[in-house]
Amino acid sequence: MPVAGWSTLGMSVGVCLHLKFLKIQCLESGLWEQASCTPVVCEPPAPVFEGMYECSDGFNLDSQCVLNCNQESAKLPILCTKEGLWTQEFKLCENLQGECPPPPSELNFVEYKCEKGYGIGAVCTPSCVIPPSDPVTLPENITADTLEYWMEPVRVQSIVCTGRRQWHPDPLLVHCIQSCEGIRGLQVGARMAGLELALVVPRVQYNAFPAVLPSLHPAHPLDPQPGLPGLLQSLCQM
Repeated sequence: MPVAGWSTLGMSVGVCLHLKFLKIQCLESGLWEQASCTPVVCEPPAPVFEGMYECSDGFNLDSQCVLNCNQESAKLPILCTKEGLWTQEFKLCENLQGECPPPPSELNFVEYKCEKGYGIGAVCTPSCVIPPSDPVTLPENITADTLEYWMEPVRVQSIVCTGRRQWHPDPLLVHCIQSCEGIRGLQVGARMAGLELALVVPRVQYNAFPAVLPSLHPAHPLDPQPGLPGLLQSLCQM
């Protein structure tokens, strides 16, 4: 095979998005260029459909999703195709009415601004009563006071009233934690005072819809300096 020549690799249908075959080139080094295939995944339905559908294999290729509308009519499955697209659009059930209850006021130090009311599809924006803090989702058994520094809470930019007339994500799971900017300010202040603190700053992901509960896994924690465990723990717990 000459340099800059091409070779075609056969791929399983649906493994490479939009492609059945992938071409790789022979480089001047005598090695093939790196190539890889990624699984086909369809976009998740909008958050307003949360809790209203069931899928045979998540949002992966050939997965079939069915909307539960509590109707006697046949439920036609929506299929994830090899192009990474659904065979049809997800639509709210007919005659769906009602609204969600107003989000609880200042629960977990979070307040909500709902410019278009509380009807199905309405979106409310959370903000923290005490700045500088960020609204994030935490598991049911975790609070801002028990949050460990190695956890990765996901920031909540909005909640939506679903077709089941429930808020997603649940306001009960939304908490306020100190923002990274606040921690960095404390770190700078400590340096100005002549202290060098080894702070492990939690990483806050700023994801939009759909809001996902945080993934909890250890990072690479640093051992706190002697004499500073209490201060370090209080800063990292935010």
